[in-house]
Amino acid sequence: MYLLSTFIALASVHQSHSATLSNAPRAVQISYDQVYSNSSSTLSTVACASSPNNPNKSGHNATFNSKVYIAASDLIPKFDSPFCFTCWDLFYTLQDGEQNAITVAAVDSTDSGFVVSPEALDALTHGQAERLGVAKGQASQVDRSRCRL
Repeated sequence: MYLLSTFIALASVHQSHSATLSNAPRAVQISYDQVYSNSSSTLSTVACASSPNNPNKSGHNATFNSKVYIAASDLIPKFDSPFCFTCWDLFYTLQDGEQNAITVAAVDSTDSGFVVSPEALDALTHGQAERLGVAKGQASQVDRSRCRL
């Protein structure tokens, strides 16, 4: 019985944490997939396509700030996640110690960290996407207006 109540308590803590929006940076792995290179065709097939947060559901097409990339996030487990169509800054520290950042709109689910287009990871890592494959960085949630959402 103790084990069951501990499990329920932990699950409850996890659920309340997953819905909490935070600006505190968190360590993440950032990888790439070609599927996120074309945002106009991708938005109809992502986990958040049916989300109540989807700006396309209101009868207009979502237009993203031209400096915003679309991404998958491990914070989005299913279509009605409160993290659908949230906006994030992803940070990567370059070899010279300089920190670089890109802004992404989270629209899909993934198992770990964030998955972006190859172009986005190249922008973040100064052209090292293919060589790195996966970059270790940080993510910080920012206001949806940064993504024009």
